[in-house]
Amino acid sequence: LELLLMNVLGIIARETFDKYKEADFYSLDPFDRAVKYYYVYCNSFSYDMKSLIKRNTVTNPNRFISRLPDLVEIFAKRMENVVIENLDFRDFFNKYNGKEWLFYLDPPYYGVEGYKSPFLEKEHQDLASILTNNFESKFILSYNDTPEIRNMYSQFNIQTIDTIYQAAN
Repeated sequence: LELLLMNVLGIIARETFDKYKEADFYSLDPFDRAVKYYYVYCNSFSYDMKSLIKRNTVTNPNRFISRLPDLVEIFAKRMENVVIENLDFRDFFNKYNGKEWLFYLDPPYYGVEGYKSPFLEKEHQDLASILTNNFESKFILSYNDTPEIRNMYSQFNIQTIDTIYQAAN
């Protein structure tokens, strides 16, 4: 109800942002979690979930909230036949491996620290092993470009893509 009211009135409030930002998302029911997460995420500077974005007169401060009904409808249609699993990747690929599947894989970058859940050398090696041994599905894998990763995936067609990283909403 709170988000619906804000949507109708087009309100972005620092007090609401700060209150939602401090919420224990995991203790909320799924709907409240989604609403509060969406509000904080869309109104954060560079989606950092910490600082309220500074708007200027050119930027519509309510562009995310006003689009919410359309975004929910688009999302609902897109997710109609989607199954969400919470599994270790080893168990996941044991369960879902077939010629009819295409996966986009974006594991934590090799040798980079600071992830909430560590992805250690063994996990990188296990993922490479799964994908190279009797894996029937097709996949697109994005990684940082390191000699170790190139070595682990040397039998695959590796394409390098130049990327410019920037922070922008």
